[in-house]
Amino acid sequence: MTKTVRADVAIVGAGIVGLSTAWRLQQAGKRVAVLERGIIGAEASGRNGSGVRQQGRVLPEMPLARAAIRLWGGLDAELGRPTGYRRNGHLYVAETNAEMDRLVAMREAELPTGLVTELIGPNRVKELAPGITDAIVGAKYCPEDGSADASTATTAIAAAAEEAGAQIFCHQPAVEMLVEQGRMVGVASKDIRIEAPIVLIAAGPWSPYVAQLADVYLPIYPSRAVLMRTEALPPVATPFVQTASMDMAVLQLADGTVRMGAAADAADYTRFTYDKSLAGPIEAQPRPARAITVFPALAEARLVGMWAGIRECTPDMMPILGPVVGPEGLLVAAGFSGHGFALGPLAGRLMSDWIVKGDPGMDLSAFAYRRFLRREGPLSVVQLRVEQTG
Repeated sequence: MTKTVRADVAIVGAGIVGLSTAWRLQQAGKRVAVLERGIIGAEASGRNGSGVRQQGRVLPEMPLARAAIRLWGGLDAELGRPTGYRRNGHLYVAETNAEMDRLVAMREAELPTGLVTELIGPNRVKELAPGITDAIVGAKYCPEDGSADASTATTAIAAAAEEAGAQIFCHQPAVEMLVEQGRMVGVASKDIRIEAPIVLIAAGPWSPYVAQLADVYLPIYPSRAVLMRTEALPPVATPFVQTASMDMAVLQLADGTVRMGAAADAADYTRFTYDKSLAGPIEAQPRPARAITVFPALAEARLVGMWAGIRECTPDMMPILGPVVGPEGLLVAAGFSGHGFALGPLAGRLMSDWIVKGDPGMDLSAFAYRRFLRREGPLSVVQLRVEQTG
């Protein structure tokens, strides 16, 4: 028998964005119900590199990134729970003079946004990342950036949302969008019918499937990323480290274990998948070649974990935030293109304010759905090359 739930807002997706929105809406006195096709944080929200950074963003996204960093600084206190957040810095390292020139250009482009970063030499890089190769010629460093634990943070936000009164229904994929006379009146799974005048799609890579139920097309595609975790090691790096070419990421956690990942080869079309299965045992898996080049100690470190996460990407690598061209009362917060973990808590506050006050409190025009309908196309608003987003 189908259970009917009445709410002020229905949210599809229990990742960090949907959960943050639910939490903020409940704090504002709204009744919220969430449908989740699997378990909390099953996609990129709980399976990512855990970076919380500002530098390297596409410029339109910079105000969001900077506001998100400020929010993360007080998030543990607000939630009453730990998220694993540390302001341990973020480092882009260069292996050639050409890559260093690229980091200089990135810094100059970011300065007008108010973000101040440091250009540092090999000696300072070694102080911050003692396990790094001697081949590094320099780096761009942002001490304000940091990291959090993806699974811990997402679970903490879910607990706070439920504590505030939000209802979260797991293993309930949306199968029907309820529309009457051009207005949203709810959303339903096979077992749960949520009656609500506002529906927010925050279903990550599954958002296009949900939107399609309301005859709305979302230009979002999946991209698989694989991460590995080593045993605890002597100090490798304090900051979150990426290469200037954006093809490697390494983070040493507080317990000494190291997470490492690498960008997919541009010619590897198998990455466009929803498949998270891993072929063979951990010990048989090849380590990211770029990671062990930059951090030689990772070549022999014992692997203790490995997982795949599915990112939700748009053509311009920026999220879609706000109403869509479709039924009245339908909003989207999806397509974060690998940036959703860092931006998630802020996105939740923005979407909540948009729903409650009619104003998100920030200019989100660069992230409007309508940018995909304009003659000039979405890439016209991106002022840095897509590969600089990281």
